[in-house]
Amino acid sequence: MTGERTLALNPVVYGYKADPIALGMDLIASYGVTNKFDIWVNFGSITVYPVFYDNFWVMARHDLGGSNIIAFKVNNLSASIQYHGCLENKAVYLQSNAAITCTYETYSDINFKAIISPGVKIRTSGWDIFCDVIPSYTIKQDFGLTVTPGFGFSVFGDLFSVGVTLKDVTGNMSPLVGIWYFHAFLF
Repeated sequence: MTGERTLALNPVVYGYKADPIALGMDLIASYGVTNKFDIWVNFGSITVYPVFYDNFWVMARHDLGGSNIIAFKVNNLSASIQYHGCLENKAVYLQSNAAITCTYETYSDINFKAIISPGVKIRTSGWDIFCDVIPSYTIKQDFGLTVTPGFGFSVFGDLFSVGVTLKDVTGNMSPLVGIWYFHAFLF
């Protein structure tokens, strides 16, 4: 959770191998209304090259306790109900996200998608090594698998992560390099 009366900014820059190479960014902000309720806003998932694309979303999250969070997310294309959970100790963690997504296109073409995203991170003196594994199944499409190995580190409370996402490792692989940054402002 973001934390009561806390504003956090999370800019993300990424690029991936396409024909030609694509570049994009997200600017995500979260605000903790209370210690158990926060709101996240993505001001735009913007692909800036080779074509311009923008996707805006808002997500409200409620902490059920014990690192169990339920969320409701809406964007210009779909709505989803999500579960976020985390088990951790001083050495490793196991994070999970599950989502059921429904598109707005037509009632006869409702698209449900379930994603479970466990990740493992080894913590050593402010450095993190992780590998997210994301299996997914989309009705009217099929099974997909995304793997993101990477590393992260913390400097003065700011968090940095770099990962290489291998999309659809079950078929056509499309590597995506991402750089994440997280900074919280207290009010």
